[in-house]
Amino acid sequence: MAVHGMHREASIEIHASPDAIYDLVSDLPRMGEWSPENIGGEWLGGSSGKVGDRFIGHNRTPERAWSVPVMVTIAERGRCFAFVTRPDEGPYVRWTYRLEPSGTGTRVTEIWPTRRWRRCCMPPSARPVAAIASPGAFS
Repeated sequence: MAVHGMHREASIEIHASPDAIYDLVSDLPRMGEWSPENIGGEWLGGSSGKVGDRFIGHNRTPERAWSVPVMVTIAERGRCFAFVTRPDEGPYVRWTYRLEPSGTGTRVTEIWPTRRWRRCCMPPSARPVAAIASPGAFS
């Protein structure tokens, strides 16, 4: 994991195509399957993951549960998917998934901020991204 100014990055190699990985990370209702905090959510107004589309994400830690509005800011299939939380108030937090073809599949880099970030939510490794590589992720 690398720290660059106000953000952190964690990368992992996954034996799948960039398009297959993109289809997973951009499917925000499924985010709860591999996130240590997010438990899913739903698209608003028939959205599906294009730039400007909105989503309500549901999160839970041992201390509390909450929901947060999200807006997609980058949607480049097979290359990059990004969104911000609380888009009308900030943006508060930006999450980015950068996808790069590699010799064995795809190098996935998750980028998240360090500023205004709670200790309980900073994964010690690429846990959310690594979970995508689990055997059931592509079924």
